[in-house]
Amino acid sequence: MPDQTPDGGGGWKFDEFAIAMIAVGVLGLTLCGGCTFYVAGSALWDLIAHGNRGGLLILFIAAVFGGVPAAGGVALVVTGIDRARRERRPPNSRTSRPPPSAPPPG
Repeated sequence: MPDQTPDGGGGWKFDEFAIAMIAVGVLGLTLCGGCTFYVAGSALWDLIAHGNRGGLLILFIAAVFGGVPAAGGVALVVTGIDRARRERRPPNSRTSRPPPSAPPPG
C-alpha cells in the first residue's frame, strides 16, 4: 500500500523514467507476447492435432525470439512500478529512529 504523505495525500510518484519503462515494457509484453502466444499456440495445435514434428522447432523458435523479449517487457514493467513506489518512500524509511545522542560527559 502506498505511503501517506504529510499533507494527507497518498499514491505513487511517477517520474518520467518510470513512465517510459512501464510504457516500453507494456508495448514489448503485448506485441511480443501476443505474437508468441499465437505462433506457439498454432505450432502446439499442429503438433497435437496432426502429429507434425516441425511444430517442436517452431515452439522453440517462438520461445526464443518472442518469449525472451516478452520476459524483458515484464521485467521493465515490474522495475518501473518498483521505481515509482520507491520514489514515494522517504529517505532512511527503514530506520525511523533518531540518531543516538552524544554520551554524557564524564
